[in-house]
Amino acid sequence: MLKDVFLPSIPIDDDLDSQNYRTSVLEVLKTLRSDVYNEFDTSTWADVVYENSWEDYGTSRHGVSYIKDAFSFVRFRGSCKNGSSGVAFTLPSGYRPEKEIYTFLVTSGNTAGVMGVDTDGVVTFYNYSNTWVSLDGVSFQV
Repeated sequence: MLKDVFLPSIPIDDDLDSQNYRTSVLEVLKTLRSDVYNEFDTSTWADVVYENSWEDYGTSRHGVSYIKDAFSFVRFRGSCKNGSSGVAFTLPSGYRPEKEIYTFLVTSGNTAGVMGVDTDGVVTFYNYSNTWVSLDGVSFQV
């Protein structure tokens, strides 16, 4: 588990030259990176269940999906289109923020829209174009 990972202290003394020290630090960092990636298995992206006529943008982009990483960040990818209202989908328990959050996202015409997520997991778009909305790179911590 990531929380159990720690960086051991590496003593610096006359017997440890700088090359060996750098090699030791690199080995620790590689181990840490490996542990982080093992906790963030990208094969477990979950597709959203759309509401209000929202749908995947098409085959040229990912449909909207989400994942929670080892640091408790919910991360999104993908694009959607054609919604009849701003309410796009609802996140399940465990993926909802403790307090309401609002973040920027990109919509058609490369303009900034806003995505809100309430404590019940309802995801709502504001100031958006329903031609397409991209959630690529959007994240928040739970």
